[in-house]
Amino acid sequence: MTSNEKPPMRDPYEILQLTKTATDDEIKRSYRKLALKAHPDKVGGSEELFKEVSAAYAILSDPEKRRNYDAKGFEGLDKSDFDVEIDVSQWGTMNTMVAAMFSKLGVPIRTAIAAPAMEQAMSGKVQIKDLLFGQPIIDKVDKHAINYYQVQITEKQAKDGIVIHAISHQVSKFKLLHFERHDDGALSLLDQEDSVPGGKVTTAGFYLLNYDTHRMEPPPSVIQLGDDPDSALFRRLDGMKLRETKAISKGTHIFAVYGDNWFNRAQFVLEAVAVDRSGGGACLEIQSIESELAKKQKELAQFESEYNQAKERHKAALERHEKETKELAALIARREQAYTQVGGVYSVKEPSMLDTTQLNTNMAGAFASMPKMNFSIGSRPASASSATSSSAGDTQKPAAQGGENDASPGFKRFFGLR
Repeated sequence: MTSNEKPPMRDPYEILQLTKTATDDEIKRSYRKLALKAHPDKVGGSEELFKEVSAAYAILSDPEKRRNYDAKGFEGLDKSDFDVEIDVSQWGTMNTMVAAMFSKLGVPIRTAIAAPAMEQAMSGKVQIKDLLFGQPIIDKVDKHAINYYQVQITEKQAKDGIVIHAISHQVSKFKLLHFERHDDGALSLLDQEDSVPGGKVTTAGFYLLNYDTHRMEPPPSVIQLGDDPDSALFRRLDGMKLRETKAISKGTHIFAVYGDNWFNRAQFVLEAVAVDRSGGGACLEIQSIESELAKKQKELAQFESEYNQAKERHKAALERHEKETKELAALIARREQAYTQVGGVYSVKEPSMLDTTQLNTNMAGAFASMPKMNFSIGSRPASASSATSSSAGDTQKPAAQGGENDASPGFKRFFGLR
């Protein structure tokens, strides 16, 4: 936004009751507490306050948005930075159908965990299944409901790193959750990963490897790109976000899967994997590749500026090409018209362009004036009529065969005979 616009909301730190030194964990805890309290379905809840809390969290939970806000305030943010999660559990069928349709078309709709499900977690009155390392669980979860699983983690596993991974071959939408259990049994949400589509599956995972890893969101859709498809390259890494949690301690940890489908239950396979550090190949490869991608992000940001400038120059060159073409054609047309008005050679048709009708008329007249010609070889006896004429004393001189008197004046004129 610009400096002339009215701030869209109060200070996000003030809304979440935090200081600018708040950690990521403190931001999450405060948001969960305030969002649950302000939820419209709660007694004393407020839809306006709930939206404000969600918008504040959308800014402060994203490292890049938070840096931009800390540096420049609201002027460092775009309108899209205020996107909030929506609790769709209370929507009617028609609204849900419309939202599902837009989601299918590629419009991103961030959904929040339903308030009743979060209240149940905070009560601690939930059923929890055991999830063992190396033994995947095939399961289902109703929409807007949560299935819970507990994992026992040893000190070595915590040191080497673990992965909690879920995949749906039915392309279900779901959220993978990580809870903390308190002494009174209540569960509070620590972290979540939304499922992302990839090929013919959807996946989500916690990669607790004791070093920074990044989540990769889907590329922007055609609708998001609008009339600028070339920007797909520069927007592709916008969805590369640093994961908030990178380590885990030994002990019992609670993970869960939330059903985020629009209508049906979500089907998935959940597994816990203990990372084998002895080889080290895959882990080192992840670090190396993501380091290159982070570098590529910066390079693309610079190249985008250069590319847009080149596009503007190309656009200007095309416009000038069109302009020069029209001006040149107009000048040549004016020149020809001027020559025609003067009466010079350009006002006379070239021979090849003569009217064919007049040519045909000239040829017809020439052949009509031609005499009947005898093309027989050698002499022939005089006809009776000619003998009669001779006896009658006709004084006409006989024409010499092959002489120029055989051709009429019109015939000679046409063929240029002299």
